[in-house]
Amino acid sequence: MADRHQILCVNKSDRDNPHERITHIGGKNGDGSRWNLQIEYMLEDQPLGTAGPLRQIAGLDENFLVMNGDLLTDIDYSALFSVHCERGSWGTIAVHRREVQIDYGVIEISPDGALDAYIEKPSIPYWVSMGINVLSRRALEFIPENAKFDMPELMLALRQAGKPVICFQTDCYWQDIGRFDDYQQASTDFDLNRSRFMR
Repeated sequence: MADRHQILCVNKSDRDNPHERITHIGGKNGDGSRWNLQIEYMLEDQPLGTAGPLRQIAGLDENFLVMNGDLLTDIDYSALFSVHCERGSWGTIAVHRREVQIDYGVIEISPDGALDAYIEKPSIPYWVSMGINVLSRRALEFIPENAKFDMPELMLALRQAGKPVICFQTDCYWQDIGRFDDYQQASTDFDLNRSRFMR
């Protein structure tokens, strides 16, 4: 992973003018050389989803990282990448534990209508995708050409074809910043401990 390479995709149907977005993002990041990165910008003619554009990128490594741009994390990328390669995975999904607090008493009912369980305001744990994935180049053959195709569809297509897809479970810091409240929290966390995220 020493030869890091990042591609930014923007589609023409974005509500904002895509050319202005590329100019804005490019103006901030340029070609990436100040971070020892090579950044290329690709403008989609039509929305291709979160996995669709990958088919159009030439020269991808045998295994490569794909992630959303609207998150803040201190995930151990080396560990994620190593597990993916060691397990021979075609797709690896970084996952994080979340909980939903139910504000009601939850009733479980037997088939004959009798009470099985009564759980007062339970907290239900589940795993969520962090929007961080590692793919094998072999996975690209499952992406249709010039069609919208999202990462969940790709992972499910791989699994359905019997290809190994694994989940990398982590308790690292992770904040999706798609919602304004989450963005504010991530901004606060970043300002309080910049070195944690700028390794």
